[in-house]
Amino acid sequence: MNNITLNTTSFSEQLGLYDFFNVLIYGTTFICGLCILNSYIKDYLWNNLSFQKGLGIVLLIYITGMILQEIGSIFDRNITKIYKGMNRRLLKGEIDKNYLRENKENIITNPYLLEEYRKIADQLLKKETLSNKKRFDNELVNGYIFSICQYTVSVKDKDKKTEKLRALFSMSKSLMSSFFLLSAIAILTLFINVDMSIEICETIGFDMHGFEHIIDKIIMAFLFFLVGTVFYYRAKRTMSNFLLILFGTYAAIVKSEKLI
Repeated sequence: MNNITLNTTSFSEQLGLYDFFNVLIYGTTFICGLCILNSYIKDYLWNNLSFQKGLGIVLLIYITGMILQEIGSIFDRNITKIYKGMNRRLLKGEIDKNYLRENKENIITNPYLLEEYRKIADQLLKKETLSNKKRFDNELVNGYIFSICQYTVSVKDKDKKTEKLRALFSMSKSLMSSFFLLSAIAILTLFINVDMSIEICETIGFDMHGFEHIIDKIIMAFLFFLVGTVFYYRAKRTMSNFLLILFGTYAAIVKSEKLI
């Protein structure tokens, strides 16, 4: 991994390598989570390891990671809506008339920068669209501008930073959905007679009068949900950085090559 850089001509191959290891991370995280929640799964997987069983576990982890990657995409598309929701409001927001304050609700918080980027975007829009004063509140307009930026940056081979951020966003999104799924499974185990492989209450010396196993599952459900929430906010922050660098790169290309 030390030989991987972002300055080589094999960047697309590197992204493929990143994706491969990311899939292993998703799968390993989820399988380890299941092993915590179910002692039978842990014993079945890790006891009496052999070479053949080890290969089977690696294959299981990889397939699980690929499934979780797709689940993450479905989860974001239908529930959290980070990717589409944020790129569809790329240039949306109010600009302070006096240019004295930033608007934290915008993707582009700086009023000067937002106004400049809107002027660049206006040159891509049709005349009838320009007549609409609230054109940048339209999700389809923002989606169109986003697509043009992506295409131009990619064609001009200036997408190394943006693709790296896209990969980081994909990782955060998939890990977010993995931990939320583990949290849901932990809650389901409250109604199923399964033993966890760790005993939290007993380890820290809490006496719950026979309800230790239930409290352990509730604690794990909360911890998984908490970690999933952390990755949710990380995904949003990464997506915001992705959009800022994408449009900034596009603006630099436009100015240097006078494409518009």
